[in-house]
Amino acid sequence: PAPGTRTSRACALTVIRRTAPTSQTRISGAGSGKGRRQAMINTNPTRCNICGGPVTYGSNARVYGREYGSGYCYLCERCGAYVGTHKPRPREALGLLADEPMRTGKKMCHAIFDSFWKGKPKAGKKRHDLYCWLAHEMEIPVEDCHFGYFDIGQLRRAYIILRGVQHKQMKYDNCGRIHFEEADHEQ
Repeated sequence: PAPGTRTSRACALTVIRRTAPTSQTRISGAGSGKGRRQAMINTNPTRCNICGGPVTYGSNARVYGREYGSGYCYLCERCGAYVGTHKPRPREALGLLADEPMRTGKKMCHAIFDSFWKGKPKAGKKRHDLYCWLAHEMEIPVEDCHFGYFDIGQLRRAYIILRGVQHKQMKYDNCGRIHFEEADHEQ
């Protein structure tokens, strides 16, 4: 590739994207793994990504009324947006701080997205492949394609894309890429 670009083969397709330097922390995304670029979000936020207010780290009982998961979260003291943390790494945020509209958007996206892979044979592979497909559709790096990393605009865009395939059947082509076909209806 040309200088200032990178090539990703994480999802059975080649995508060349411009790269830009950033000061954000590297964390693993849905398509990341050994030898792949990791998503860039701030895993130890001190300022809210929504309102710019101060963010504090502490017990997630402040949000849920009891400790849940890792027991910790980051909470914006101004707008109340919050994000949980990883259980094995409780100082590492799971994604961006989210307010109520963002949490609702994530739930709406997951309701459609998860129906294609949860409880299905080879669920883990299907989930990974779906994130690769969605990244391609959204024209973003697969490492950045995770609902926890999306802002409200990206959640809206993902939801529109997912609504377009909601009632279709997920299929694989001969190269292992996902596509969607009209559902077969039995008479």
